[in-house]
Amino acid sequence: MFTNANMGELFNLSYPANKIFDGIENAENNIINAPNTSARVYIAQKFLLRKLCDAENSDVMNSLYLALSRSCRTNVNEMSEYCAVSRRTLERMFALNIGVSPKQMTDILRYQLLWQACLSHDFDVGDCVEKLGYYDESHLYNDFKKYHGIGLPSGRNEFYNLS
Repeated sequence: MFTNANMGELFNLSYPANKIFDGIENAENNIINAPNTSARVYIAQKFLLRKLCDAENSDVMNSLYLALSRSCRTNVNEMSEYCAVSRRTLERMFALNIGVSPKQMTDILRYQLLWQACLSHDFDVGDCVEKLGYYDESHLYNDFKKYHGIGLPSGRNEFYNLS
């Protein structure tokens, strides 16, 4: 959504940022010369949000909105119905604009929601299983490990030790 390039063609390849992102040179210089990390983040967010506002594909954005509003408890058929396009068309739009399928994107978003939830002090695995649509606790633990590389308890301990 941040680039005009076909992300399906760029998947697992290395390209210079200025070949993919139009106008990044100015933002890149500002990020490098920023006085601290929060200023760098602000500049990067400003650049990316401007790119996101220029995005033309409302069906992709609407399907992502549906997934997030339902805590990723949705499937590709529901997303395509919500956008009034066929499942295959939505999958092509995702491949072209994001580089992954709607299912993969929903899984990534669900992992991010899980990571946010597990950082709270009142974290309960059972609540997350129900809220995020996992089948059971082992499904949640396996999904977390798939994206995070370590188990959930280790991830939480690592975060709190760094904090």
